[in-house]
Amino acid sequence: MKKILYILLCAVSVAANAASGPDNKAVVRVVSYNAQGDTLAQGYGFFISPDGEAGTTFNTLKGAERAEVIDWKGKVHPVTLIKGVNSNYDMVRMKCDAKKMVFLNIAQTPVNQGENLLQLYYTSNKKDLGLPVQVKSSEDYNAYKYYTVTTANELRYQGCPLINTQNEVVGVTQFNMDAKAEGACAIDSRFATTLNIGPTSALNADLRSIAIAHDIPTDETDAFSYLYMLHRMTSDSVQYVNASTLFAQRFPANIKGYTETASFYADHLDYAKAEEAINTALSRHSQEDEVHSVLADIIYQKALRHPEPAYKDWTLERALAESQTAYAIKADTTYIMQQAHCLYGLKRYKEAHDSYLIAASHSKAPAEIYYYAANALEHAEGDSTEVAALLTKAVECFERPYNQEAAQYLFARGQYYDKTGQYRAAVIDYKDYELAMGTKNLTHRFYAIRQEAEQKARMYQAAIDDLSTAASISTTTAERGDYLTEIAFIYLRAGMYEEAIVAANEAKAVTPSNADVFKAIGIAHGELGHKADALTNLSRAQALSDTDAQKFIERYSK
Repeated sequence: MKKILYILLCAVSVAANAASGPDNKAVVRVVSYNAQGDTLAQGYGFFISPDGEAGTTFNTLKGAERAEVIDWKGKVHPVTLIKGVNSNYDMVRMKCDAKKMVFLNIAQTPVNQGENLLQLYYTSNKKDLGLPVQVKSSEDYNAYKYYTVTTANELRYQGCPLINTQNEVVGVTQFNMDAKAEGACAIDSRFATTLNIGPTSALNADLRSIAIAHDIPTDETDAFSYLYMLHRMTSDSVQYVNASTLFAQRFPANIKGYTETASFYADHLDYAKAEEAINTALSRHSQEDEVHSVLADIIYQKALRHPEPAYKDWTLERALAESQTAYAIKADTTYIMQQAHCLYGLKRYKEAHDSYLIAASHSKAPAEIYYYAANALEHAEGDSTEVAALLTKAVECFERPYNQEAAQYLFARGQYYDKTGQYRAAVIDYKDYELAMGTKNLTHRFYAIRQEAEQKARMYQAAIDDLSTAASISTTTAERGDYLTEIAFIYLRAGMYEEAIVAANEAKAVTPSNADVFKAIGIAHGELGHKADALTNLSRAQALSDTDAQKFIERYSK
């Protein structure tokens, strides 16, 4: 980009700037405004191309909704695009609505300490030719130079160019923050040529801090990457629409630009504009299968997430039809998968199951598809053995030791085994899930789920161990108390009454007003023949509104 800009500037310099000597007419005043139209900041800059490209300071445009460039004649030129920004260097490259402007070339060679330069500044007097200054120091700053110069450390020089004997800009004057400073600073002007919009610029906080329209990358692939990321990173629809418009103007044959824009409008519930973008894409008569597929997805998402108010015939049936059209144009397996999703949404579960299996047979990573097929077959009330077999196929797409990607399918199969009464098989899957995820990534809820399956499988010690773990990592006192109380009840069911009393007392120390704790202690004492202790604790449980305590009071009162 730097090389291209330099060649461009050099190519036009002869015609517009030939041997004219130092010229303040390239220097401009910049005024920025907030959303209410109030003046936000004022600063200075200079033209670096005859068609209105200019540089200025970042602080002049930070937070701006719009800005204007005022040339030496007093003519106002609205800023139309931000082409690059860097707050660390306090520089912005921008484009304004101007033509045939006096401009300055960027020097490609830095200057050294002691060299003489001219400080240009904003003026309406065409006879002003700049002020002679000297370079006091020249230091390396990343890949560039940072200067101190004899320019007065005043606002009127900030953002203005320093030029060499060839009338080229070698530095951009900046305020010297040193309290004892006798002169200003300047950043190497070559850095300005590196300021541009790249594929990841949607993440750039400096760029996002300026609300004026942003440029897009010059490379088509980079430009689409930027558009894609901007869709997902910004809530500023104005910026996205601007970028989308630029993309369509510069790359009119790129179908993905239109489909991405259609998805953007659909995400913002503007279905008319989404449809308009799709129709524009279809009018190009290229990649029509992809366009119909994107439309199918847009309609599918609308039908599921925002069914009301209705928009035309945008229903799941229409989404299915669009996906079928895409497949008729190009037999792509992803379209079969898309149709399966539509069929599932339409509750045509068996058809969805069949389509998922077709998609899985052509997929290089079918685990997720087998999971979907299992879910569809379960909803179709298919054979439980076949459902479990599909979940097993999903798990078998991975090898031991299982990773976190496999973990979700282990857990899903474990839950299905649990639901269908295969408790020991469920526990095995839950253990593999634990190993795949790592204990540090699990919450108390996992151990609570697993202990339920362990109790149903009569694996009581394992259940107690999991409840103890759940209690130790629970996030609230109430949860910890409930887990410890459940341990006491397991001991009761196992006839281990002394252990039940110990566990219940531990729970009581955590949640002293829990009726279940006193009930557990009372029952344990009752079974041990300690009637007085039994009745005392059961009465306390009853006082705490336990509805079952009375029957145990009657039993141990005999």
